[in-house]
Amino acid sequence: MWIQFLTPQMIEMAGENRRFSPGDWADLGKALALRLIAQGAARTLSSEIITGFPDAGIVCTAEPQESLAFPFVVEEPSLLFERTLIWEPTLPLRMDLLPIGFHLLERWEMAVPIASLTDLALSLGTAKERKETQRIIRDLRVPYYDTRIIFARRCSAAEQVIRYWSSSTGNKELAFLRAIYLYKPMLCALPATWAGVSL
Repeated sequence: MWIQFLTPQMIEMAGENRRFSPGDWADLGKALALRLIAQGAARTLSSEIITGFPDAGIVCTAEPQESLAFPFVVEEPSLLFERTLIWEPTLPLRMDLLPIGFHLLERWEMAVPIASLTDLALSLGTAKERKETQRIIRDLRVPYYDTRIIFARRCSAAEQVIRYWSSSTGNKELAFLRAIYLYKPMLCALPATWAGVSL
């Protein structure tokens, strides 16, 4: 169960003591989480934040191993909600960033993190995939996006991007680049740290 700490805490996790500061988030066992909430040492995400985003939800590409505060379904990528996060559960999800991502969709049609601070699209896929991508986007010396976490507002451009990207075979990052160049959504490039890339 995801909680946000309101007071400093030392919690044992996986046999190690971890220090949490006010504002930090953690996924704890339900009993411990509820005890901390009852003590006023933490709060849950669900009550305060979900009510601000009644039209938001998560489409998981596989069964998540963690509890999620937002409504979710497990299925192929699609825009089931007005504001959808398409998430691949192999990527740890930062619950503190979900409200920010959903809020960005008030202004942007999509928001996706940059995948790498050093690699470019020319290092991805097969020669055939690179050639097809270069035909569409002209130059592969561009950053590419981490498609394990895609925030999208339900609109024509985003729906076309997701349809093209999810039906493509081969390298998903190159397919996503082709899709955004073909259908031109208003896309906000999020920092690579959103996908766990350290600076």
